[in-house]
Amino acid sequence: IALTEALKEAAWCRGLISELTNSMVKVTVYVDNLPCIHLAKKEFSVKGRTKHIDVRYKFVQHQITHEGIEISKIPTEDNQRLTN
Repeated sequence: IALTEALKEAAWCRGLISELTNSMVKVTVYVDNLPCIHLAKKEFSVKGRTKHIDVRYKFVQHQITHEGIEISKIPTEDNQRLTN
């Protein structure tokens, strides 16, 4: 759920920057949750306990495969340091 919200913001910012500069911008969203990254990169499928996130899952996958937004692992310690 948090990744979906972050990708919505990233897509909006990317669109705004693209409109203002007439160039495409590479966006990377850093995540500290490995299962989330594996789901987003289709390393295992949605089933059972994850069915409730199906719509968000499809949005995330679309952003990664068609819109060029990347996700990358960041250690939790570094992630906490960035938010403080």
